[in-house]
Amino acid sequence: MNSRTVPENEIEELKDEIESLNDEVRRYRESLRKEIKNMITNTVSDRMLSSYIDHQSSEITKEIERNINEDCDMSKDCVEKFNDFFNEVYEELKDIESGEIDDLVERKKKELDNLEEKMPYDRCRYCFEVVFELMKKETRLFKSLETPTLKQTEGEVEPHKISPDIVKDVLSPLANEIRLEILKRLYQENMSFSQISEITDLKGGNLMFHLDLLREKGFIIQKHSGGEYWITNKGQRSIELLHNLATTTFI
Repeated sequence: MNSRTVPENEIEELKDEIESLNDEVRRYRESLRKEIKNMITNTVSDRMLSSYIDHQSSEITKEIERNINEDCDMSKDCVEKFNDFFNEVYEELKDIESGEIDDLVERKKKELDNLEEKMPYDRCRYCFEVVFELMKKETRLFKSLETPTLKQTEGEVEPHKISPDIVKDVLSPLANEIRLEILKRLYQENMSFSQISEITDLKGGNLMFHLDLLREKGFIIQKHSGGEYWITNKGQRSIELLHNLATTTFI
């Protein structure tokens, strides 16, 4: 039986085909990996937003009652109307894009103005101002939850687009062991002030300094005064990027 010698050019063609197949498989795997990661990220974000909104819907009545005039003969009716107003706001927030939040605030402000015009007392203006400020606060918190400041980089990196502001807005807040530990713990679960105090061994103003900085820069939020602390999408992405950086082998 004669063995056939394979010409060198056929061997090279086979090598090229195999390499081409390998490239195609790598591209497919990378595309699939990104798609799965995006699906997971979106699912976590949706659950986080839904949980936040459901919680705030039950808490906002207490906030309103604490801030409006209890001695007014209309306080009971107004609390009910304001509570309905916020429930409408939360329902709209569930289906809104981050770029549309400012429009929502303006639209709801007009609704409040129209309602205020029907009120019988001059002092009603104070309660409406309180409610409007509460609404702005809620939408700001929602915005920090919904909008990831740090987006996953896809495609070509453009270093010239990296702003120096990243130093004070991202790097400086993270360049501290205590703040990093707080973020790592909040990445796993929501925590109260006392729980964070226990893991950091800090109390009072010393701990508030770190929490306030993380909150001001958009890494965490507090659901309401005295409530638990939550990590935002910016905080989540920062921890994930740091994890990727720490586990990457550089050559």
